Amino acid sequence: MNTRLKIAGHESGGSPGAVPGLPTAPSLRPTACFITDRLGTTRAVNGVARNYYPFGEEIGSTANDQYKFASTYRDSTTGLDYAINRYYASGMGRFLRVDPYRGSAFLDDPQTLNRYTYAENDPVNLTDPLGLCPPGMVEADSSEDTDRIVSAATSYLGHDIAHASGQHFDVKDGVLKAMDCSGLVSQALSGTAYSSPFTEGPKGDEFSSSGTSSLFAADTGFHRGDIIDFGGHVAIVTEASASGAITKFVGAQTSGVAEVDVSKNSYWAGRLSSAKAYKPCVPAAWHQPPSGVGGGGGGAVNPGVPTGSTLPFYMQAAQWFSGWMHSIQVEVVTIRIKWQR
Repeated sequence: MNTRLKIAGHESGGSPGAVPGLPTAPSLRPTACFITDRLGTTRAVNGVARNYYPFGEEIGSTANDQYKFASTYRDSTTGLDYAINRYYASGMGRFLRVDPYRGSAFLDDPQTLNRYTYAENDPVNLTDPLGLCPPGMVEADSSEDTDRIVSAATSYLGHDIAHASGQHFDVKDGVLKAMDCSGLVSQALSGTAYSSPFTEGPKGDEFSSSGTSSLFAADTGFHRGDIIDFGGHVAIVTEASASGAITKFVGAQTSGVAEVDVSKNSYWAGRLSSAKAYKPCVPAAWHQPPSGVGGGGGGAVNPGVPTGSTLPFYMQAAQWFSGWMHSIQVEVVTIRIKWQR
């Protein structure tokens, strides 16, 4: 007997139908397959390649109203990229308004002084999906990034560091005596662990707790390494449950730098109801992409492709060369030439 199975309003091998007694649901179809590079730029959709100039201008033309360049959404009406806090024009390589985060301009880093530039004019290595990520920093999206953040934060425990008021750090004779909550989080995000004499992280990685919501992307639930904002007070989540609840965090409280176990501290447990989580940023120089994401390849590893000694010699050589190319810094430069008669 030849039987056809009807599911969600469609029958296998036949025309659309309905299952008696069951509600009609959307048809089951394969979802689109997106491949992105290390910057979050969409490089292929359903096997069709997409190419871009360094600052995101598309080579060729495909439909907009979707994510394209460096994790930003390209609008079809304006052709602009939505970077949360401002719009970016890939054709000009510039944002349309100044960086609203004033703490990201530094006299010793001239690239930060132009408040319209994109990612310090280094789009090959840096991204700014929020429109205001601190110069030279990218979103932490791997366990290696998280480990380094938490390791740096917890390294300040056990040194009798008091709470500083009105300044990030209070250093005497080279020894860190006090720090505020923003200073601790800044040190953790830059991966700068405790040392004596004290080593301050890059100035570009420091921020004020009041700018947390406008500088970092909100997270859904709390995760290890996240920035937790209690409303004027920030800290680093060191332990979180699988359901997204905080177990422990490290911060510079009024009593000094300490790790808080919220299950044993009713005061901080009570403040969690109004606390918000934000995804941390880390320096692009030591950022580690998630497992399976290569230096310039796609966003997933194809398990059906053989690797290593199972490959023919010529393919092993090509694989080695590809890995070597991804291990070096490559600067991509586009030149437009106007000819005169």
